Amino acid sequence: MDEARLPETSVRVDAGALGIGTGLLMLIRESLDPAPAGAVVAISTTDPSVLHDLPAWRRMMAHVSLGAASGPGGVVHDLRKGEFRSTSAAAKDLTYSPDATADLSCFANDGRLPLERLSLPPLEIMRRR
Repeated sequence: MDEARLPETSVRVDAGALGIGTGLLMLIRESLDPAPAGAVVAISTTDPSVLHDLPAWRRMMAHVSLGAASGPGGVVHDLRKGEFRSTSAAAKDLTYSPDATADLSCFANDGRLPLERLSLPPLEIMRRR
């Protein structure tokens, strides 16, 4: 990674040997919360599992990878903090309605179950087995 092309780092997280499942995410969150969207974060760790786990977490959190480079203290992962996007509008579409029926079109119908007449509230499908 060419250090000259990276924007100035706003936040540095030295995680030592911590991995995603052993406390690294807590350190990252504490460091990222006060930083504005667009802030550049450098995360260094010696845990090899972070090479696999951090990109997945970064994508879920809408942060942008700026690359990773090996150094004397482990691997340094650079990312740009994403902007928080509220999901409350999408969550309103998921509210329970007792009059709602489940869309069962994704299930294969072999003729034994009359799916077109089956009318179950969405949560009932999860309870019945």
